[in-house]
Amino acid sequence: MPALVGVVGMVEITVAGYDPLWPALASYLLAAVVLCAGRLAPLAVPLLVTGIYATTPLLGFDVSEPASWVPLIAFACFSTGLHAPRSRTLAGLVSVLAALAIAYRARRDGVHADVLRLTRSPARGWIARSRSPASGRCP
Repeated sequence: MPALVGVVGMVEITVAGYDPLWPALASYLLAAVVLCAGRLAPLAVPLLVTGIYATTPLLGFDVSEPASWVPLIAFACFSTGLHAPRSRTLAGLVSVLAALAIAYRARRDGVHADVLRLTRSPARGWIARSRSPASGRCP
């Protein structure tokens, strides 16, 4: 799934002709590669992805232009809720909320309406996990 998100974003950035192209592609692909670590370090992924999102403007690229950043951040938040151990649920929620705060801060001029919708996303991972037969109980 992270590879698919990365390819779709790469195609969007390339075809739409965002400028400068190479910093935009490099930062987006780096964030997509970080998603691959979702199972290994689920608490760090949303912080790293939004950290890349927040620092990309330092390279001269406006991250608010491509829409492909939105599913990337949403997938990072969702995967944290899905892959974080049950004993680390609160830490996972704090990680996601901190990541959203980073994304909000990165868009000081006005929060992307699509990024605002991400506030619904973090709970989906926990809900999906708590309803799965593997969890052993329902909410």
